[in-house]
Parts: sequence; structure tokens; C-alpha cells
Amino acid sequence: PLDHSSTEDTYTARLEFVVKDCDPDSGECDEEGYPDSYSIEDVTVALADRIVGIDKPNFGAAWTEYEGAHERSENFSLSTMSSLEEACAKIPAHLGLAPCERSGKAPSDKTSHVLFLAGVYVGGHEVLARARLAVVQGVNMELTVRSKDETVAELVTAAIA
Repeated sequence: PLDHSSTEDTYTARLEFVVKDCDPDSGECDEEGYPDSYSIEDVTVALADRIVGIDKPNFGAAWTEYEGAHERSENFSLSTMSSLEEACAKIPAHLGLAPCERSGKAPSDKTSHVLFLAGVYVGGHEVLARARLAVVQGVNMELTVRSKDETVAELVTAAIA
């Protein structure tokens, strides 16, 4: 089962089976056989794997509708990102959210941009996010997340840290 308190879970995968010897000439196989196993690569389930991005044609109305919902807001310095274009590509992909109202592309001549994001978390929990971006020695971001489920709002915010 998924751990809904973590932004990323890793599961160990193991294939267990019964080996039965067969005579190649007669085609007869042993009835009992013996158990064996084979380790497979670990499987990692990230937050983006638990969210399906959705389009909100009127993000402003949806954002207002979620005013009374659980809200988390944090500021981040995204030192590994050097431009608004890079941030607009990587942030939605990392969170699993879809850009809304054509906010997924920042004009190349600007030093600030607002990215509107929306998605549905496992279990049908809708989540909205507003990322205010500014280029100041890297990209700074004020991320505000709203959801009717408090855990979802916390997870999306924590996924950036």
C-alpha cells in the first residue's frame, strides 16, 4: 500500500517461483520442483506517479472555490534552475500537475511569472497550486497549494523541499 505521508516510496520487488526439471527427451516434468527466487530492481513511486494533471480552463474561479480548503504556502530557492522556462517545464513534471490557462510557458523577456497548476491525487482528491516565480540568482518560488484534503496539500508542498 502507498504511504500517503511520504512524497516518495521505494518498494523491493522479488519474483518467487517453483522450478521444475523436465526431461528434454520425454518431455516429462517433475511434479514437485523446488522453490527459487529472483530479485528485481526496486520500484520507486514518486508524488508525480500518484497525481494526474488536469486542465482548469478557468483557474481563477477554481482557486476562489477552494478558498476555504486546506492551504499550504512556502518559499523556495530553486538554485539548480537558471530560467523561468526551465522552472515552467520541471515544476509541473516533478509534481505531476498540469499547467492551466497557458501558464506553462514563460515569456523569455520576463523576470517573473505565475504558474497555475491542477491535478487529481489518488482517491479523487483535487489539488490546485499557484507558483509565483522570479529570477534572482536562480529561480525563487512562492508555492501556494490548495486542496480539500490536508494531507494532499502538505505532500505537494513537501515534494519541492
